[in-house]
Amino acid sequence: MDKQTVSTRFGKTAKIELGSLAGTPYSWEITSKDDKDLTHEVDVIPSSDKKRPCLKSIFKFQAKKPGTYEVELELNAPFMSEPAAKKRFKITFH
Repeated sequence: MDKQTVSTRFGKTAKIELGSLAGTPYSWEITSKDDKDLTHEVDVIPSSDKKRPCLKSIFKFQAKKPGTYEVELELNAPFMSEPAAKKRFKITFH
């Protein structure tokens, strides 16, 4: 699994947007975050595409100090023993 890189200035918010199909039990969640100095919040909003309804999970990260942080997110459903998808990110605040 390749890491995707997100970079922003220290003091700003780094955003990661991931989609999932609306009407299904799948949702994105943080399964690994390597540092207590990285805080986050998440918003889940419906898309405006009527032909392909989906939900957009917007993860917003802020750092208490400059640096590079690793985050892993998984697309899970309550009935699944394994995640449907995994994504890793390297977030740098400079």
